[in-house]
Amino acid sequence: MDVWIAILVSGGVSWLLRVAPFLLLRRIKLDISGPAVRFFNYASAIVMGGIIYGSLYGTRDDLFFGHIIFEDLLKLIVVFLSFVITLWSRKPNLALLICLPSYLLILSLFR
Repeated sequence: MDVWIAILVSGGVSWLLRVAPFLLLRRIKLDISGPAVRFFNYASAIVMGGIIYGSLYGTRDDLFFGHIIFEDLLKLIVVFLSFVITLWSRKPNLALLICLPSYLLILSLFR
């Protein structure tokens, strides 16, 4: 019987975490063109970025134990920069045109 209680509690917590943003944001007025709304619009891009990062690096544990190499750090910086450029300019292609050549240039200069 304890297993069923744990399943019911975890289901209730999961449901509450999914419904809470709708309940909280319903009472708050957000500016349609504000940065918070733009951030929520790019939430799917953030999730896709996480999936892409996971598929690129796989199960490399050395990234989280202080053994990060220059190329990995540069990749993380470029991904963060592209997100900031996309959020600021609302043009994902502009981020691609700026970040990809920058990454290749820096990588070729310091290699």
